[in-house]
Amino acid sequence: LDRSIFYPHKPGTSSYNYLVAIARLRWNGGRAMDCIATFEDAQMAVLFDKMCRNMGFFCRIVPVPKGIVASCGLACRIKAEDAPMIRGLAMEHSIEVLDYHFPGQ
Repeated sequence: LDRSIFYPHKPGTSSYNYLVAIARLRWNGGRAMDCIATFEDAQMAVLFDKMCRNMGFFCRIVPVPKGIVASCGLACRIKAEDAPMIRGLAMEHSIEVLDYHFPGQ
């Protein structure tokens, strides 16, 4: 069976690299530029989520991804471009964030 009929893009070409990048974005839910905020306890994660939503920022409570250490097991996914502003708001509201994990770290 000649598979080139079904998949005409060869590895190493620009069209192949483009398709791989698109597939990775789709597999990641289009969230390639998201930041993960981790917490010591679940209450802080819920407070952080409520604060972000009340201020109009995108925020979702998610399980802590593999490779990131957090004691409560919950994290919040926010947009990386909003992270500096959200960090300041969290400090103002006395929400204790363990760490912010950016893409590529």
